[in-house]
Amino acid sequence: MGAASASGVPRLSTTSSRRGRERFLVVRLAGKEFGLEAARILATMQMRGLDLQPFEGPPGWTQQVELAGRKLPVYSPNLAAGVAIRPMGPRTCLLVIGAAEDGGEPVCGLQADSVSRYEELPPLRVRGNAAEGRFVRLGYKWRPVLNLAEIAGYWKAREDKQRRPTMS
Repeated sequence: MGAASASGVPRLSTTSSRRGRERFLVVRLAGKEFGLEAARILATMQMRGLDLQPFEGPPGWTQQVELAGRKLPVYSPNLAAGVAIRPMGPRTCLLVIGAAEDGGEPVCGLQADSVSRYEELPPLRVRGNAAEGRFVRLGYKWRPVLNLAEIAGYWKAREDKQRRPTMS
């Protein structure tokens, strides 16, 4: 991990990757691998021992955690990714997701069964776009990339809407 942000949440190192390569964190959900854009991930930590509280939200948003005095909703992408939900285990991780490509302030957390590894991939091993879905080639197989911009954007828009005064 790197230095702490203004919010007090420790950040992953954001040093730039080698020219033309994209950075991904590879996570497992129900035994299947998925890619995550590393630039949006501020921190990773084991979920065991965190004070998770029940949370009523849209599907996938069922708990929240308090980190550095700030409550963050936690998203479990299993249903959206089409895989089974597994009970929390010793390798279950919380990934703190930032609002922007450069990380930004923490917006939400994402629950993963485990973090497998970090990959820097050349353009030939990355396909698609955010609108249609992205895929990364890991070994001999193409794996889907979870859209962190959409996940963080959803929650940020919801927060902004709740903060705006309503006019009657």
